[in-house]
Amino acid sequence: TPRSWPTPREIALRRFKPSDIEGGPPLQTTGILSREQVIAFCDGCSKFLLEDDSLEILSSVDENTMGALSVSWQREYLEHLAIEQDFGCRQLSLVPERYKSDRGVLTSFANFQKACVTSMKTCQLRRQEKAAARIAEMEEKGEMGEKAVVVD
Repeated sequence: TPRSWPTPREIALRRFKPSDIEGGPPLQTTGILSREQVIAFCDGCSKFLLEDDSLEILSSVDENTMGALSVSWQREYLEHLAIEQDFGCRQLSLVPERYKSDRGVLTSFANFQKACVTSMKTCQLRRQEKAAARIAEMEEKGEMGEKAVVVD
């Protein structure tokens, strides 16, 4: 039977559309993720997490939302690759053990983890830079009152 979630409105708001929309393959909910599926997910996420448009969007939201939004995109990307979100997350948690002797999978998985951390750190830096620029602009316009003085 067709699944009832997500609604058409929810689909329209997604960054990555599920594969089973408009006649694509059904979402995988059983079995194991193949080597190719793991690499496709890890490499795809690594790419989009570090793209400038992703970084711009993530750095424009508050810090609590930033991580949740990144995870939401990753979960959507699983369904874009025809893997049900919860099933895919459980399967990804098994990758280091299941593919412990496959250097290609482990490298792709490590690069994905690194991209997750790098994107968050980059966004935090961008947020700090934007805040500093706003403060400097306000000081320049005299909107901050007197500048703070640091006393040793």
